[in-house]
Amino acid sequence: MRISDQTLNQMLSGYILKNRDAAYKIQEQIASGQKIHVASDDPNAYDSINRLHNNESYVLQYARNVSQLKSELLTIDGSLQKVSGLLGDVSNLIVRASNGTIPPSDRKTMGEEADQMLEDLVTMANSNPDGRYIYAGLRTDAPPYVVTRDANGRITDVAYQGNTEVRQVEVGKGAYVAANLPGSDTTGGGVFQSDELDLFSDLMQLRDRLLSGENPVDPETFTADAATDTLTVAGKYRTGALVQVGTDDTLPGGLDPNKKYFAIRISDTEIQLADSLANARAGVAVDITSPGAGTQTVTQLSLEESERDLEHISSMLGVIGAREQRVEVCEQILSQWESDIGASLEDLEAVDIAEATILLTSKKTAYEAALRATSTMMGTSLLNYM
Repeated sequence: MRISDQTLNQMLSGYILKNRDAAYKIQEQIASGQKIHVASDDPNAYDSINRLHNNESYVLQYARNVSQLKSELLTIDGSLQKVSGLLGDVSNLIVRASNGTIPPSDRKTMGEEADQMLEDLVTMANSNPDGRYIYAGLRTDAPPYVVTRDANGRITDVAYQGNTEVRQVEVGKGAYVAANLPGSDTTGGGVFQSDELDLFSDLMQLRDRLLSGENPVDPETFTADAATDTLTVAGKYRTGALVQVGTDDTLPGGLDPNKKYFAIRISDTEIQLADSLANARAGVAVDITSPGAGTQTVTQLSLEESERDLEHISSMLGVIGAREQRVEVCEQILSQWESDIGASLEDLEAVDIAEATILLTSKKTAYEAALRATSTMMGTSLLNYM
């Protein structure tokens, strides 16, 4: 079959373009380091690469979340450690102040120590190491605690202006870890004020008794009024103070010597008793049905309060520690996923430079050969056959 010059020229041009394009594609792969640039290069591999890149973006975002969360939890952990240390000092102060041989003047000096501890506790509760108040719930742009002071500048009340919201951070698809601890939650587990305790009130109670020269663990006598459910006392009690009653004869009706109560402050010399802190805050008093007989005593359980408060902070540290452990596991898993995705992308995308260089040389050789052959063929005319 005879091939026309036009057909031959088209065939030769096709060979040249094919080899040139092949060489260009290999050069592009070597320059970019990637085998696949468009779907037509390898449709299946192209789809796999896109899926892997999407997964990689999610993993990297989760990794950033975990890194930030890890830092925040570490900050809270450090803050709670300081609170725990302060409460340990409070316990030591109570032990010192309960020594029956020291004079009231020494206890007043200890009261000044307790006052400074209270100031320190409020400062810790208003911590904002990175510009965000860590115990304010989700209202992190303002101090969570505001104080009321008396004429002498002493704190008489600490009010919470944060909220009880908890921020959840996504550390994996559908997996979340809480990033904060609200400072106060009187219906649950706030750090400084909860349904079972109030660290500020406990310290104010201790400070006030010490400033009055009182032994914080000594029992004092009281008389009960069944008509008003009140106890007349000499010491000062704040609402929420943990107390226990006793007698050498018969307790007022409705009271149990084996039970612990929470004081409800009525005045400097009168209190009522509640069977829970929630009831004390609500002013719901135990019903006293009779005044009792003999000598009645009420004792503030200052050291027990302090130990309870310290255990509470220890439990908060346990909560944060558990979250930190979970975040650590997530970090390891995400790191492994990132490594696996990277390896898969390397297999699909990466060019073997040595192999590509050899192939490029081969394509260039073929391209140059096609050019020479075409040049030779194009130089042939009828004169060559005459």
